[in-house]
Amino acid sequence: MPQLIINSEYEKELENYVLGGDCVAFVGAGMSIPPGKDWRDTVEKIASRCQVSIDQNKSLPQIIDKCIEENEESCNQVCRELFPKHVVRSRTAIGHLLRLPFKAILTVNFDPWLHQQSRQQQYERCHIYPDLPLKESLTGGIYYIHGYFDSDNKNSSIRSLVFGNASFHKAYSVSILPSFLIHVFTYETVLFVGIDPTEENLNKILKKSISIQKQISETGNRQGDMPKKFVLWARSDDMSKEELIRDDIRISEIRSLAIKPVLYAKRANDYRGLEELLLSWVEKGDIRNRSAPFKSGFD
Repeated sequence: MPQLIINSEYEKELENYVLGGDCVAFVGAGMSIPPGKDWRDTVEKIASRCQVSIDQNKSLPQIIDKCIEENEESCNQVCRELFPKHVVRSRTAIGHLLRLPFKAILTVNFDPWLHQQSRQQQYERCHIYPDLPLKESLTGGIYYIHGYFDSDNKNSSIRSLVFGNASFHKAYSVSILPSFLIHVFTYETVLFVGIDPTEENLNKILKKSISIQKQISETGNRQGDMPKKFVLWARSDDMSKEELIRDDIRISEIRSLAIKPVLYAKRANDYRGLEELLLSWVEKGDIRNRSAPFKSGFD
């Protein structure tokens, strides 16, 4: 069997959290088709339809704001095409993820597939930004923290998504989202999948949660360790020396956020190594929870 994990330092620890049902999955665009591999490609498709030129001096969220200003209806139409409810292909990783006993799932994606493919008996609630309640347990919920685009709803609008620069500013400054994420990162064991946790907004919130966890630990009133955070991070066997150096710098940044990186074999440009790793956990979980096929006379 090919090697799935490149470093095994935190592998068993993470596997126990996931299969034990005591872990929240935080899912990003790397688990979605489309946009799947490239967020820039999604923005460029919208900009092209709206006839907005890509200004290299502007961020992708700023370009989205310009597209909304120029032609909101074209933006909505592209979103319907990019995030359709009914597709003939999808990441098998989504199915694997939903077969694992995660406590809850958070996602920054807009597409409907996590919600559509989830089992109601495991995830009976779906909350969509800005509805991110803090008073109830996370358990059994899917949380679209940047919004949800329903391609079958003619009233769905790009303006409801945390996508453009203005909507990012609003979401991370005057909504409940930062408080919600601080609570999750402080009190839950979290696994980042298909997402870079060093992204600016997450980076700031993770640093706040680290400070809060430290303050809680210093009181001496909490029994046991504080919850932990992990990330699945792809690494290829054929990376050049320069690529390895850049990747090591990224991993150091991840570690500085108190996140334990679990490096998996990338396999190919389509990241199918993630599929293999998630499926291996599914199979271990199935075996762990499977009842004996029969009982002998000695039982």
